[in-house]
Amino acid sequence: MVNEAIADDGSGLRDTPWRDLIGDDYIELAFQFAHEADPDALLFYNDYGAEGSGAKSNAVYAMVQDLLDKGVPINGVGLQSHFTLGTVNANAISQNIKRLGDLGLQVEITEADVRYAGDADADILRDQAADYYHLLQACLDNANCTAFITWGVTDAATWLRDSNLGFYSNPTVEPLLFDDDYAPKPAYFALMDLLARKAGVTSPMTDAQVDAMLGIINSPAVEIPPPSMSDAAQLSPDPVAGQVYYAPFPVKITLDGADADWENIPRVTVDSGPMMPPNNDTSFVFAVAADDTNLYFLADVHDSQITYGTHDAGAEWYLEDSVEFYINATGDLSTMGYSDGIAQIALLAANINNADADAPILGGTNAARVGAKAVVVQTDDGYRVEASVPLESDFWSIMPENMETLGFQAHLNDASDASGRDTKLIWSAADTDDQSYSNPSLFGQLVFWDVNP
Repeated sequence: MVNEAIADDGSGLRDTPWRDLIGDDYIELAFQFAHEADPDALLFYNDYGAEGSGAKSNAVYAMVQDLLDKGVPINGVGLQSHFTLGTVNANAISQNIKRLGDLGLQVEITEADVRYAGDADADILRDQAADYYHLLQACLDNANCTAFITWGVTDAATWLRDSNLGFYSNPTVEPLLFDDDYAPKPAYFALMDLLARKAGVTSPMTDAQVDAMLGIINSPAVEIPPPSMSDAAQLSPDPVAGQVYYAPFPVKITLDGADADWENIPRVTVDSGPMMPPNNDTSFVFAVAADDTNLYFLADVHDSQITYGTHDAGAEWYLEDSVEFYINATGDLSTMGYSDGIAQIALLAANINNADADAPILGGTNAARVGAKAVVVQTDDGYRVEASVPLESDFWSIMPENMETLGFQAHLNDASDASGRDTKLIWSAADTDDQSYSNPSLFGQLVFWDVNP
């Protein structure tokens, strides 16, 4: 096995004694020598931070593809899977496993654990179980995923309690499947449920328990009132809080970071969510519109401390200031998994220093596939995001017609300092636990409104 050779930002090989002594071909030589010593040995490349989508996973993919093209013996890739609570994006991980499988490679989850800050409580252990559940589901969805290994058995021996780990250290963290006394935790039963159902045997969890763990609320649909306008100058009806946004079309929008052309387009203020520090003063106001070729998204963020440039924008963008909007253009608003036609598009505050609107720094599942453009500018009380995505592409086909509906969601991530995200604001009333990144059924609705009916 070759371990952790790629730089965290995906820029290439990290500096190691092996590279310094041998050269950039040390990985090729390691696999070749190992194969000569034991032709039957399975040879894996193993790394962290390359589980889902991002610069590092792309760099790992490119490296192993190059090794295969050169005829270097390699059998698989290990995804270490050290996650922070709430960051397991099952769809992105599944897609990454699949593309590695398309190269003919096995994939193993090699060092799974789920950390968090502070002490555990029932909610944390439930959310941790959901993260493990999603991670194993991503593995089980792909025949080339051949192993699921946790980085230890009992919390008592976890590496994450080591005081030398700095930011990641937590002396009371419980990141594994069994507690200090080897008692099984909710995460253990979550994995057993998936495995039992796949094997066709009795599951240790009921459907209701699984739904509760995953934050799925099976409640009657909320009746949406007829459209109405509180101001005759509005180009579309009043939004329905947490449920419906009426997007006017066709409206001429110029992607320039200014909001003069957004006049009379209704705004929505989002100032609540599942993660808010004491005395929170962060909020955002958004609007959506379309013309004949693009869907446009505007967000004005009120934020006294804009934080970016402290984490890997490819793998940990959600730990810094960013605004996300989500679109489901499949026509199936009840779907619980990502596919073509569904995208999570995160627009980072780091784009304040990016002058190229055609190549914004993005995060999120399928964000790189939708052709997004964005301008992000600093304002007197925070920053503004103005973005566009094409209505027609290889990824989706959106045809604005009066009262035509898409799935839609808007989020904000905010970090008060370099330690990471401490604020999460969410528009959709259905998503109370920050699960839209893996479950599109929690989106609200975007309804197109023809300004010239």
